[in-house]
Amino acid sequence: MELLKIIEGLQLIQKSKPENATGHFRAEHDEIFVGSLNWRMSEEDKKRIKELGWEACEDADGWRACV
Repeated sequence: MELLKIIEGLQLIQKSKPENATGHFRAEHDEIFVGSLNWRMSEEDKKRIKELGWEACEDADGWRACV
């Protein structure tokens, strides 16, 4: 995945992060997992993050990008 797609995805996730929530970030091999699927994200932002190549990952309760 291109760096700019990672950055834009992170910005969309950050935008949906509740003020009092701690950041969720972890990496495994060539994947990163960020945020929580419970954070409220607009449908427009969900569409965009998927266009960027990010996937909702139920097992990790977050957004996943292969890097």
